[in-house]
Amino acid sequence: MNAHRVETTLTHTGTLTLRDLPFQAGDTVEVIILARPTQSTPDVEKEKSSQKARASARSRQKTAPFTVKGSLKLGCSPEELEEEMQRIRSTWTEAARRSSLELAHELARK
Repeated sequence: MNAHRVETTLTHTGTLTLRDLPFQAGDTVEVIILARPTQSTPDVEKEKSSQKARASARSRQKTAPFTVKGSLKLGCSPEELEEEMQRIRSTWTEAARRSSLELAHELARK
């Protein structure tokens, strides 16, 4: 597909005129019109930048171990705990699958 980009402004009547296009008379073309975003005020842009900076700083902070009420302090991060729980779930799931297969084979032999 041959694409061609043109930036222009609508006339006061809302008319859009496209000139000097790199296509031949009779060519079928598809036209997509995208509105340009309006200029933001400096305060809005400043606030957006501040929010992004704070979010970035939070994402870089190392997660500290946490304490669940009534338990001992964990020596790992929440992410490490989640990974370990996933490993345990996988092990249990595989053990249950193997047990089910072994039971099915035993029942089939009877």
